[in-house]
Amino acid sequence: MVTAGLFTDQMDYKVAFVDRGDATPCGAVYRCNGYNLNILGANIAFTLITILWVGFVTGITVLPLKVMGLLRVDEMTEDTGLDLMTFAEAIPETSKITKRKLAAIAE
Repeated sequence: MVTAGLFTDQMDYKVAFVDRGDATPCGAVYRCNGYNLNILGANIAFTLITILWVGFVTGITVLPLKVMGLLRVDEMTEDTGLDLMTFAEAIPETSKITKRKLAAIAE
């Protein structure tokens, strides 16, 4: 996200947004209109706000699930493997050895 704030030239900015004449900003690398960091600053702020927003939404989603104990599977499923525990009976080709291992773990 930050590369646009570094490498945008005036023509690209005019095409994408609006022509502000001589006051059209550009990225930090091109240094038009002096050393203008407006676009770079906006992109860094946008990146930080996005990280904060994603962290907040993830937190309010995952923390209640963690408190309720809904994020993990039981130990037997964890040891055996979720695919094997879920789909072993549905797959007719499941070997006898695998079925014996499941039976031994279940005991």
